Amino acid sequence: MAKVRTSPYRQPPTPEGLRAIEEGTLDYFDPEMYSNFNTEVLEEYLEEKTRTEGFGSTTWKWDQILLGLVIGILFAVINQYVGLKVGTIVSGSWYVAYLT
Repeated sequence: MAKVRTSPYRQPPTPEGLRAIEEGTLDYFDPEMYSNFNTEVLEEYLEEKTRTEGFGSTTWKWDQILLGLVIGILFAVINQYVGLKVGTIVSGSWYVAYLT
């Protein structure tokens, strides 16, 4: 009978890792995660976890967005006035990026 070639890439998952995946307690930087690298089960678990938990919360706050818009509009109006009156336009976009 011919010898079956094995791949060093795919490894069988450990029982502790499977238990943590089934319970949903496997977290990033756990020892079970490192012992289950190169297992298809871990990759599927991480993809599912990232898809469900990764985009749940947002860091955008409406008051910060509105403040940035108001300051940006203010600088745009001042730039237009100074540009038409004096003939030079000074870019104020980096002020807005810094303040927000």
